[in-house]
Amino acid sequence: MSNPYIIHIMVGDKFTIPLVIELNKLFKTHQHHFLVLGQAHISNAQYENVSYLKSPFRRNLLQNLKIISKNFYRAELIVMHGLPVLHCFLLFPFALKKLAWIIYGGTDLYLYSGDTLNNRTVWLNRLRKFILKRVKIHLTHIEGDSKLANDFYHSKAKFIYHPVYLSNVVELNIEPYENKKNDSKKLNVLLGHSTDPSNNHLEIFEWLRGMDNIQIYCPLSYGSYIEHKEKVKQKGFEIFGNRFIPIEHFMQFKEYKAFLATIDIAVFNHKRQEAMGVTLTLLSLGKEVYVNSSTTSFQSFKKRGFQIFENSLLQTEKQFLATRNVSANHSLLEKYYSKQVWETQWKQVYNFNSFDEFA
Repeated sequence: MSNPYIIHIMVGDKFTIPLVIELNKLFKTHQHHFLVLGQAHISNAQYENVSYLKSPFRRNLLQNLKIISKNFYRAELIVMHGLPVLHCFLLFPFALKKLAWIIYGGTDLYLYSGDTLNNRTVWLNRLRKFILKRVKIHLTHIEGDSKLANDFYHSKAKFIYHPVYLSNVVELNIEPYENKKNDSKKLNVLLGHSTDPSNNHLEIFEWLRGMDNIQIYCPLSYGSYIEHKEKVKQKGFEIFGNRFIPIEHFMQFKEYKAFLATIDIAVFNHKRQEAMGVTLTLLSLGKEVYVNSSTTSFQSFKKRGFQIFENSLLQTEKQFLATRNVSANHSLLEKYYSKQVWETQWKQVYNFNSFDEFA
């Protein structure tokens, strides 16, 4: 089998829509088709190989199932981004033999893994387990997420390293330290990345309490947790005064990257893998990044040799040294997260012959 027909099924968002455009530049449009759920359409181009599933999905059930059925039958490989319309696979069980799963590492991996479940989540959990147990390969750049998925769903899917989205591709045309220098005597510290309570902002505040040589920048423009946002602001000002600077306006990527270039150190305290795009950008800029050591992202970085640091150091040392050696990160980013690697991995998927060929 050469040039297999590939179906992508996804929710349209800031990660998937740029991917559709870029994959259509890289491959022939008749080789693949995209099923996109939601309101996010491609604004600067329209392609014949993109079908939009209508929302709400159930109110447009027959029309959506007709589109899915036509494409699932034709497909030789189905690439599922996250878990969109997962229940549809019960209606097309033959599609499970063709299934590759791009693991997001968020609610698609953790949502129904808890012990306290109501009747609805028990049913959804059984549905997920039935389908995800039959996935053939996992596409992700974090092997730990693949291992967790196999553990949660009793599956035997193969892990295929893949940066997947353009947000995980770093620019490497400049040296990592060629960015804005902080001329202040204080260290600029980035704390968290959104209003989500999973950032565990308040715990970090306690770790940093008493450090006089820092200025804290706290992004609070992304996410809808307004009550937690206000709590973070109140506590931040209470502990750090005017050295606490909440960022409440949304920045486009170019502006945000320029801002990240002024940061010295970043601290993330998620208990699971999050904020990977921001973390990779910070590493590409030669910044020190502290992460919860229990996360699959931390373990993945350390396994590959990246210089990334445990949050526990902040509790024991009670200070930022800002002298840790992170020079090795630049070459490792080129090895794992360059545009060339991204293209190579997608070409491997698009040259698919059988699941057995994936090592």
